[in-house]
Amino acid sequence: MNKNGTLNEHTSPQAALKEQSGGNHYLDNAIQPIEYIVANKLNFIDGNIVKYATRNKEGETDEERYNKIIHYAKLGKELKENPKQESWVNGFKKWKKNNVV
Repeated sequence: MNKNGTLNEHTSPQAALKEQSGGNHYLDNAIQPIEYIVANKLNFIDGNIVKYATRNKEGETDEERYNKIIHYAKLGKELKENPKQESWVNGFKKWKKNNVV
């Protein structure tokens, strides 16, 4: 990022979209999941559903992929039903405070 607060050319999202670490299961898509997720302002849960629905990771079966999608859909439903549910991070902080070793 430069002093004006804008991205330098070498760190632009377009350059980062041309590379992938750990495979190429997003590079062959007409549009990468991250582009769709950001353009549609999806939350973390919905973004992961899109990510898993559109990728074709080598060695991953359709059943494994669908199970990941189902898992995130269940998480989304549970979080929607219990919006005030304490995050695991906050729960851990409380536990740690009460259980100082």
